[in-house]
Amino acid sequence: MKLSRVCLVFLLVGVFALPTQDLAAKNRSRPHILLIVADDLGYSDVGFHSGAKNSPTPVIDRLAKNGVELTNFYVHPICSPTRAAMLTGRHPIRYGMQFEVIRPYMETGLSLNEVLLPKALKKANYKTVIIGKWHLGHSKKYRPSYRGFDYQYGPHKGAINYYTKKRGGKVDWFRNGKKVTNESGYATNLLGKEAVKIIKEHNKKQPLFMYLPFNAVHKPLNGPPKYNPPYLKGESKKDYQKRVGKKVFRRMIKNMDTNIGRILDALKERKMRNNTLVVFISDNGGHKGLSDNSPFRGYKSDLYEGGIRVISIVNWPSRLKRGKRTQAMHAVDLYPTLLNLVGVSTKKIKKQKPIDGLNIWPTIESNSSLKRDSLLLNVNRYKGAIRSAQWKLYVEFGSCSDGVGRKLVRCKKCNKV
Repeated sequence: MKLSRVCLVFLLVGVFALPTQDLAAKNRSRPHILLIVADDLGYSDVGFHSGAKNSPTPVIDRLAKNGVELTNFYVHPICSPTRAAMLTGRHPIRYGMQFEVIRPYMETGLSLNEVLLPKALKKANYKTVIIGKWHLGHSKKYRPSYRGFDYQYGPHKGAINYYTKKRGGKVDWFRNGKKVTNESGYATNLLGKEAVKIIKEHNKKQPLFMYLPFNAVHKPLNGPPKYNPPYLKGESKKDYQKRVGKKVFRRMIKNMDTNIGRILDALKERKMRNNTLVVFISDNGGHKGLSDNSPFRGYKSDLYEGGIRVISIVNWPSRLKRGKRTQAMHAVDLYPTLLNLVGVSTKKIKKQKPIDGLNIWPTIESNSSLKRDSLLLNVNRYKGAIRSAQWKLYVEFGSCSDGVGRKLVRCKKCNKV
């Protein structure tokens, strides 16, 4: 009798231990994910594109050199639509966010009917963290803590002062939805410090998804502490930008790059780096008058390549060999790609709507062909663009003789459409 009881105990222990063991095994096979989004960083603001001898981005340059660069990666021309596309896998035209950013006076946000990436990743047992700029709705129900994130730190809006953390005279700096007013320091440094803290405290047995959307290098021009020239008496913002703008901007880029380095070092110290998938993109093209978007024409807000074709790097030391991928890809592809990679089927996600993005992981990993006939770049009330193979159609809507409202736009320099 005693023997049978002992056997029964061991049998029960074994049965109840199986799910835990299976979960632990699955967790080990899933990478940590670090999704870094720079704000308004131009295509050639980085050293590996500009060829600058004194590159302001040595860390990002190394990520590109040792990873996979996506040379035809598209986003939307302004930030809120790009962030929405990335986190839903669906074009913003489907839920009315293709027109503009979420302004401070707006009480709306990204539709509550959309399933966001952090919520979907919970099906794979990820801890989900956002450190940085949200910009998808600052009213309570639209905030990150209600959209699938376990932890939040940073601004809800955009274009905050890097020192006061204010926008329009009000502090826009939060931790888990609660306003933080007692923290001094430069915003980019604070975001980097918080990300390092989260990594150092993280339980490595659980996969981590860290979404790191810096507010850098978006205006205002607030250089880091060691390089923040004061305004001259009576000097306007325009004159200040003309006098020191590009130097300050370059220091802002370098400061962001330094903080990315600190975060990667923290992953290495925790022995998490080799199993961390790092994705780096800019949310749109760079500022006119500050950024370098060459070899493309156009800037932020444009549907020319300079406004929507951005830096994109995928780096995973233990899995990816370095190289370049030239096939057209888009921010909407990140959602299905990351979910497929960690074994989450969108078909099993409750209330999941049709996905516009493609799973681009096979192309990233082995350069396999990507079956895409055409790619919607954006369309709003003023203009639209679509790409198919090596061709791109750009249309501006306005009155013209054909009666349809279509106008071919020619470059003033080369006279080409």
